[in-house]
Amino acid sequence: MNFGPCVPSTPVSIIHFHSFEDTSIPHLGGVGNGISDHYNSPIDSVLSALSDIYGCSSDTAYEIFEDVEYRSWSNCSDSVELKWFMSRDGGHSWPMGTKPTKKGDDPSSLMNANELMWEFFQAHPKG
Repeated sequence: MNFGPCVPSTPVSIIHFHSFEDTSIPHLGGVGNGISDHYNSPIDSVLSALSDIYGCSSDTAYEIFEDVEYRSWSNCSDSVELKWFMSRDGGHSWPMGTKPTKKGDDPSSLMNANELMWEFFQAHPKG
């Protein structure tokens, strides 16, 4: 996987939310049914490649909470942390957000992305 110029000059912690039901950007990779019409790499491959770039521990934490899968990579260089939340409901929408359009996907009701992201930002302040 080639990240080219997308590798940040300063390592950045990442939190990622996704749904097994997202058909616009399929978590297993491929071209989704959304408007972008381009290939998307599998999410686990992208995060694994980033964990290698950041020198994270090969051990990942993996848990399931009420139909939400959670993975995290730790012991990374420069105190970077990678977190990934996958819900079994929702689609290509913001978890616990509002449905973006009439034709849009219903958001996940299983996790509150706003709260999780705020906690994450507080734990990983920049500049």
